[in-house]
Amino acid sequence: MRRLARLWHAHPLLVLAFLAACLLFAGFLIRLLLLAPHWHPDGPPPPLAGWMTPRFIIHAYHLPPEDLGAILGLDRGEKPRATLDQIAAEQGVPLADLLARIAAVIAAQPPQ
Repeated sequence: MRRLARLWHAHPLLVLAFLAACLLFAGFLIRLLLLAPHWHPDGPPPPLAGWMTPRFIIHAYHLPPEDLGAILGLDRGEKPRATLDQIAAEQGVPLADLLARIAAVIAAQPPQ
């Protein structure tokens, strides 16, 4: 205990910074432990939604990029961060129609 008191008196800011770092680490550790049971990398992908990007759909549903690009009217690598909402708005089509076309291609894929 005397060591801690001596350290506190010699370097109070350093001790406070260390304690703050420990608290931050503990917070992230608790968050990790609470979220870990919900990770299902082999589970079903989320339902199609407007927030998804083409890259996310390709990885989540194991679609060939060419198939999804043909549906969306995009070349490979074009607009990699655009969401389906943005793509539908740019093309002037309802998001529901775009999602239905993507769902049809996903349904036609052989099971993985």
